[in-house]
Amino acid sequence: MKSVYNCCCLLQDAPFVCHLCGKPFKWKANLNLHIKVHSGERFKCECCEREFSRPGDLVRHRRGHEGVRPHTCTVCSKSYTDRAALNKHMKSHAEHRPFVCDICNKSFHFQWYLNTHKKMHESQSNRKFVCSTCGKEFPKRVSLIGHEKFHLTEQRNQISEVATEAALVLQDSTEASAVPIESSDI
Repeated sequence: MKSVYNCCCLLQDAPFVCHLCGKPFKWKANLNLHIKVHSGERFKCECCEREFSRPGDLVRHRRGHEGVRPHTCTVCSKSYTDRAALNKHMKSHAEHRPFVCDICNKSFHFQWYLNTHKKMHESQSNRKFVCSTCGKEFPKRVSLIGHEKFHLTEQRNQISEVATEAALVLQDSTEASAVPIESSDI
């Protein structure tokens, strides 16, 4: 069976290959773990109902609920539930950004970052997410949501300022209407 995994980042001469999908493995134990993915057996998180095909993935996921993040970046102190996520993060501190956008020359550490970025260029002419407050358009819903948070913060600050001014006016009016008690009135 020809492997569907021809990516240079995967093992080229792996002796163990999944007979269901063609994914190569260097170790038989890893292949045996992988085959369980195809069995349909699922492991469900009791906290959020999310399901996993491997028990180890569920264990790592639970760490997030428990706040356990034992793998910490030595550069920025950001922490992760598993070593693979930390290793991926460490690449973000590297100077080398091999994936370059052919439209604007912006470079990225990962191919999927570049792919996501390119979608922004593709959809710029078809912007369809519009802010109901100011009318600004965005190519992605997530960008609009982030922008709308700015308006919420602005509104909260205005409400806070109005409340502060009202409290000061109330305080001034209370002080002005207070009648001093003369000692002879007692």
